[in-house]
Amino acid sequence: MAIRKAFSGLVKLIYPNKQMTEKEALELIDFAIEGRKRVKDQLYIIDETFLENKVDFCYTVKSSKKKVNVETLERLNDADLSLAEKELDEEFTESGTRKEKEAEPSIVPELREKEIIIRDNQKGITYSSLFGDYLHGANDIELVDPYIRHPHQFRNLLEFCAMLNQIKQKKDEINLHVVSWNDEEHTPISIDNFDEIQESVRSVGINFTYEF
Repeated sequence: MAIRKAFSGLVKLIYPNKQMTEKEALELIDFAIEGRKRVKDQLYIIDETFLENKVDFCYTVKSSKKKVNVETLERLNDADLSLAEKELDEEFTESGTRKEKEAEPSIVPELREKEIIIRDNQKGITYSSLFGDYLHGANDIELVDPYIRHPHQFRNLLEFCAMLNQIKQKKDEINLHVVSWNDEEHTPISIDNFDEIQESVRSVGINFTYEF
């Protein structure tokens, strides 16, 4: 349903007269599916039990009967990332569950006010390295960002949720409230994305709410 809505929105935006070739339609389908797959890939990171009911992102072209498997660009460019996901998937396939790691004693660092300068094209910057120490133990978080609108921005939000799940105790719950914005035409798409995130992170103890 989410993929269908994304595809419909793209058609209305790019081809308002609904005149397009099969190739152009398939390009939009690939784009819509790729965006949804990014969301699912992040959910697998947040809660690995989602792998027990893993979704296959593929479709069949009616005219040629060709089956098309859709993959995200970052996984096509990063073989190690795809390999790690495959190994994790095989682990769940064999046992159905994953062995819990023994909890390591946590060391609370001394927190100080600091400024971090990120250079253009700098890699290795994570939400955990930026905010992890400062959000450790927090139960109520409000995130104000008016620019959560595009697929990569929702992916960033999921990565932020994954970081919260990593730093909190398993039995604890976190209330995360997001304040964002989108224009009236595209707000329904944002609502669909926020609702999917809300439903997905609930199982790991993150109570996600949002407003515009």
